[in-house]
Amino acid sequence: MKHMKSLLALTSSALIILSACNTNKAKEQAAVGSDRDEHDCIGSAGYVWSEVREDCIRPFEAGVKLRDRKNADATTAAFLVFATDSLKAELFLPTVDKGIVLDKQDQAWSYGSYRAYLKEGKWTVDEKDALIYAE
Repeated sequence: MKHMKSLLALTSSALIILSACNTNKAKEQAAVGSDRDEHDCIGSAGYVWSEVREDCIRPFEAGVKLRDRKNADATTAAFLVFATDSLKAELFLPTVDKGIVLDKQDQAWSYGSYRAYLKEGKWTVDEKDALIYAE
């Protein structure tokens, strides 16, 4: 019986050590910073490349948060980031992998079917003249 308890204790110890090794290996593989993109931005830390800032940014820190106006129950947001000279803006949508660069034209910034502008003091984004995001 004494021999059986020793064997059980040894087996338990070995299992604990092996599981710790696997846990450490998983942590190493998923370490923050191990997913740098071609611009050296760390996606796991929330950084993406911004064309208008020419730098890695966190859109939720650098941009204006816009709520989904088509779906009131949406849990995601879009972000609007402006170049330092405000001649360009970049729209980060939750459904698009990278920012969409908008050019300033009069009092709006636009590209293709997207248009961002101030309406009653709040940033608003239209797609094909239909409201999609706003502050």
